[in-house]
Amino acid sequence: MNNNHCVNTAKRSITNDMHERICKEFIAFDTETTGLNPNKDHIIEVGAVRFVNGQIADRYGALIDAGIEVPYRAYLVNGISTQMLQEEGEDPENAYANLVEFFGDAMKCGILVCGHNASFDMGFLKKALEHYGYTGEIHYIDTLCFSKQVIRGLPNYKQETLAKYFNVVNKHAHRAVEDAETCGKILLELLRVKQEM
Repeated sequence: MNNNHCVNTAKRSITNDMHERICKEFIAFDTETTGLNPNKDHIIEVGAVRFVNGQIADRYGALIDAGIEVPYRAYLVNGISTQMLQEEGEDPENAYANLVEFFGDAMKCGILVCGHNASFDMGFLKKALEHYGYTGEIHYIDTLCFSKQVIRGLPNYKQETLAKYFNVVNKHAHRAVEDAETCGKILLELLRVKQEM
């Protein structure tokens, strides 16, 4: 790892100006990991979905084979096995190069990124990108925090609860591309609710 490389991540609040930017374009992002600690666990899948004018414009997803065993507890959550990574996974260096290319201006805080409980995903992403020599600054919106600001009375604010509330169908929950797409759709619904408040 080269310590000269640094990827800064910053959570942003939704302002009127931010609202307009998001409506034009944003990237929804999600990871699947081997555990909860970015210092010892690994990303095994990334998913990113670009929304332009409220519509899906492009997707990127990859299983990432870093040569590690997937713990059974992680497999129970996302259904991704060590064998799947060995057979279908991309080399990490290649996968992150493709992800950075997909992110484009989002690596220079030009396009906002959203995620659900996004600090979790950003912690893992920061660690991985720095390890492979990237620098950048990613500004993100957390739909978990945003949903608590604009919706009252839900039993919890998990992504699946919000998806059900907004009638967003996710047939493959806990897979990165599908969860990213669901997150993006939830963000658009939350923006609509905020505008009506």
